[in-house]
Amino acid sequence: MDGFFKTLVEALNGGRPTLTAKQFLGKEEGPSYFKPEAFVQFAKSLRPKEISELQEVFTGMAEGLRIGGSIAARTDRGGRKYAFVTVNRTNANTGGKYILEGGTIPFLKDYVDGKFVIDFTLEQLVEEAMNG
Repeated sequence: MDGFFKTLVEALNGGRPTLTAKQFLGKEEGPSYFKPEAFVQFAKSLRPKEISELQEVFTGMAEGLRIGGSIAARTDRGGRKYAFVTVNRTNANTGGKYILEGGTIPFLKDYVDGKFVIDFTLEQLVEEAMNG
């Protein structure tokens, strides 16, 4: 993205830069949260319900929606740390279980702190990680 369009996009996003899937995976300059291989392993470790709920969280983030409520770490029956993340939509709240492993922790913190907006969904992130 050239300088003018990057500046325009950041202005439309309240001055926050856009984090791409390639940056998230460390393939391009910018904050990175996982290496592609590690993210593929993380994604493969998720159960179908966890994937569905994580997709909902990432979709809300890609739409620039606010994450609400307190994000308290819990441990599930399988021994995995997670938080229940609420995505604030206009007419109803959605969200779900968000596994707290590896780069998911600083990624969520940085999103909540408004350090960036994202332009990818969970599905696009998995595709990018697998095509690396």
